[in-house]
Amino acid sequence: MAESNATQVILTDDGIKIIKAQNTADNAASGVANLNDPNLMSVIEKQTQAAQYAGLTSQYNVILARAKEASISTTALTTAYTNLNTFMTAILTDTTKASDVNRDNYKSLTDTYNTALSKVQSNLDDYVNNEFSTASSQAVVADSNATVAKSAADSTGALAETAFENNQITSQAVTALKDGSTVTIAELANGLSTKVADSDYETYKTQTKDLIASKASKSEANNANLIPYSSHFTTPLTGWTLINWGATDRKLLVTTHTFYQNGTGALLYLNTAQNGTAAAGSNRFPLLPNTIYTFQFKAFASSNVVGANVYLLSRAYGSTSDYDAVHGLFKNLVTSPSQIDQYTVTFTTGANDNEGYI
Repeated sequence: MAESNATQVILTDDGIKIIKAQNTADNAASGVANLNDPNLMSVIEKQTQAAQYAGLTSQYNVILARAKEASISTTALTTAYTNLNTFMTAILTDTTKASDVNRDNYKSLTDTYNTALSKVQSNLDDYVNNEFSTASSQAVVADSNATVAKSAADSTGALAETAFENNQITSQAVTALKDGSTVTIAELANGLSTKVADSDYETYKTQTKDLIASKASKSEANNANLIPYSSHFTTPLTGWTLINWGATDRKLLVTTHTFYQNGTGALLYLNTAQNGTAAAGSNRFPLLPNTIYTFQFKAFASSNVVGANVYLLSRAYGSTSDYDAVHGLFKNLVTSPSQIDQYTVTFTTGANDNEGYI
């Protein structure tokens, strides 16, 4: 029987490259499949959700602290957040690979959280309104007390005048005060009139109302900032990133300038030397649908900046899109090169706006 010779197969370097290329293509195809699979949360979505969830947690802590100060129950909100946090922690523990996700459960947990959050916010609004009603009542009482004091002075003066007109002896009408001194009705009337003169009376009313207003400012009570890391910027920068398009030399830095807090406060500095666009975005933060919000910021720019556009890009919970809706907050805004100015706009979220970023 003839013996066959052993056959040697040599895999060349080109062959290795082909295999590696095929493996890379397979991995890329798997990544695309992960993006399109509704039962998986992709790496990209995980990283986005991690930033968004940090914003939700920041808002939750602010609301929790305000509710505690107002003695408002947060049991339902805390339970809803705990359940959502357990769900999200399990998913976001490893953001380097895709993992299974129950979308229905995710939506149910977020809906429950938003409902509980909305109730607490509503109770906080009622609390603030009640505080203002109480403050207003106190101002009325103070006003009334000042009126009574003035009326008493007027009455005392009238009694003194009547006593003089009737030729009554007034030098002994009020005697034996605590320190042993004596005072006449006329002297008492003059003293009271001096202390509660019309100008003093009006000043007292004004000061009382201003004091109460300063102790119960509704705008301050409702001024909870929803955008995480939007003040007291630090290096390395947290919560803001450059958008991956536009000028090739675009930069986003933390800096200071004499225009702002005499050079002691940190600013975001968006820069390009090219004839192009430099864009930056915040972390995502939670929103309530069909709700009025106010966006406010301070800015200045060099004279060669032709304008700035500011958008809120929003989407529904569970959406895998970067955004579903665009809210144009400022368009072609030209800011001053010689001073820092404040800009404010009010807008209303849509029916499916559950989260967004600037």
